[in-house]
Amino acid sequence: MEMTRYASIFRRQVFLSLQEFKVISLCIDYTLSEVKILGHAGLDLKFMLDQEFFPDLTQCIIKYEGRTSKFLGKAILEDTFEIVKTVPTSDDESLIRVFGKILPFNVVDSIYISTYDYWRPL
Repeated sequence: MEMTRYASIFRRQVFLSLQEFKVISLCIDYTLSEVKILGHAGLDLKFMLDQEFFPDLTQCIIKYEGRTSKFLGKAILEDTFEIVKTVPTSDDESLIRVFGKILPFNVVDSIYISTYDYWRPL
């Protein structure tokens, strides 16, 4: 009964208040350290906490994924890609310094080729 009440309070204060994962982790660690102390006295309650918190933790991860996907989608839609527009595509001195005298037709292709050279199987 008391563990269920504690789990309800914990759920409301930690999981449902949309805390960061670092905060959730610290709260679970503190709870587990207290449960460990009770375990030394002969009360093993860790399995009860696992049963109580596992569904909440998985739901928290799923909700976080959804929020992150929305923010990422919004950031991509709003990005003007200004940094890409500043990459020169002609035979100027800055590209020669970076890539050498033989300039690739496309900078993206040169990045692909250079990574292929380094990561191809032996």
